[in-house]
Amino acid sequence: MISQKKSLLDLCPKSIDDIYHFLSMEYGVGPEVVRTITSHPIGAIKHKISKGEIKGALIHGLGSFETYEVSVNREIRNVLRLYRAGKFSREITCTRIKLLWNLRNTCKMHENKLS
Repeated sequence: MISQKKSLLDLCPKSIDDIYHFLSMEYGVGPEVVRTITSHPIGAIKHKISKGEIKGALIHGLGSFETYEVSVNREIRNVLRLYRAGKFSREITCTRIKLLWNLRNTCKMHENKLS
């Protein structure tokens, strides 16, 4: 009896769409359902990290994802650039900068502990 892990390793997909197609055939759902199920958690983590709601996340089997002070500083500059261009209101800018500044302080504290 061949294990499921071995059969997945023998698959050799040419693209991510091949993986979605294989999983949709395996579980009897459409490829778009598989795409949504697999991409939603990662997209949610990316959104929360980029908005400063969390510093990092661990996904078992994939690894840990976290942000650093340099990345937060870049995001703060982007928010300020958008405000100056008139794309963000003052309220939105203040809210985002406040969240990002708190995340920046957390990153700075964490990076100082590691040094």
